[in-house]
Amino acid sequence: MTASLSETLRAGTRGRHDALEATAFARALLSGTLPLERYVAQLTAYRLVLGALEDELSRAPGPAVTEVWSAELVKLPLVERDLRYFAERGTVAGPGACGEASVFARGTAEPRVAEETAEEGRAAGAARTAGPGTAQAAGPGATQAVEARVRQAAQAFVAEIRHTAAVDPDALLGFLYVLEGSTLGALVLHRHVCTAYGLCAPDGVSYYGCGDHARWARFTGRMNAAVTDPGVRLRIADAAERAYRHTLTLTTALSSGLPLS
Repeated sequence: MTASLSETLRAGTRGRHDALEATAFARALLSGTLPLERYVAQLTAYRLVLGALEDELSRAPGPAVTEVWSAELVKLPLVERDLRYFAERGTVAGPGACGEASVFARGTAEPRVAEETAEEGRAAGAARTAGPGTAQAAGPGATQAVEARVRQAAQAFVAEIRHTAAVDPDALLGFLYVLEGSTLGALVLHRHVCTAYGLCAPDGVSYYGCGDHARWARFTGRMNAAVTDPGVRLRIADAAERAYRHTLTLTTALSSGLPLS
C-alpha cells in the first residue's frame, strides 16, 4: 500500500525533527532553564516566518493550496498576542523587535531601517530586568550577536518561503506541514513554559498552547486527499526538508551561548 503524503513527510523529516529536539534551546526550554529573552526571541522570529507563510498561503493559486489552507490554521494572531503580553510587562528584548518582524514579513523594510529599529529595541531592553518568575534570570541573555544571528536566520527562512511561493506555490504545503506540526510538539512544552516563567495560560503561551490533534487530523486529511500527483508530492517533501533545515538553523541561533546539558 502506498504511504499517504503525511506519512511520507513524517518519515522523511524524522532526522531533522530529532536534531531539533537535541538543540540547547529545546533542552533548556524543556528543563525550565531557558532565559525569558530567548523564548521571546523565538516568538519574534516566528512572527516573521508565520507572517510570510500565511500571507503567501492566503493568496496562492491552484487547487492544492486552496483545498488545504483554512482559517483555522492561522497562527500569527496568537504569536502577536503573546508578544503584546510580554511588551506590556517590559519583559521583551525591546519593542523594536516586533516592529522589525512586521515590516520584514511584508517585505517593505530596508535592512538599515530594520537594524536601527532593532538597536532601539535592544537599548530599551537592556534597561529592563526580566522580573520574578523568569527562568535563569542571571543566565545568558539575548546579546546583540545572538539577536543578529536569529534575525538573519529568520530572514533567510522568509526569503525561502517567498521564493517558493513565486516558483512553486503548491510546495508551500511542505512549510505548512512543518510549522503546523510544530504546534503539536509545543503542547508538550506548554506546561514547562508556564512553570518556568510563572505564566497563567493563555497569557504569554497562546502560540505554545494552540496545538490541536483534531485540527492536525483535518489538515493532514485534506492534504492527503488534495495532493495525489507523485511529482507534486516530491516537491512538497523537498519543501518540508527545507523548512526543517531553516527551523534548525533558527533554533541553533537561539541556542547560541546556552549550555548543552
